[in-house]
Amino acid sequence: MKPVVRLSLEGATGTRCVVVRAAGGRFDRVECRRDPEDGHVWRHTGYGAGRFATLEAARDAALAEAPRAGVERARA
Repeated sequence: MKPVVRLSLEGATGTRCVVVRAAGGRFDRVECRRDPEDGHVWRHTGYGAGRFATLEAARDAALAEAPRAGVERARA
């Protein structure tokens, strides 16, 4: 089953985000970035460690990881 984005924490600049995805009843997180000159296409830059049983647990992990991923002042 293809993962479905359930939550995106985007930085103030709009060029970095941490995405929480759902697939097969579990959740994970992915770091992404986009370059304005690239037609606003998001590219994966890294995968967070672990899979989570709930959306809330994955969201909390993504919020904790957001500053390290370059997502300053994450907005949900």
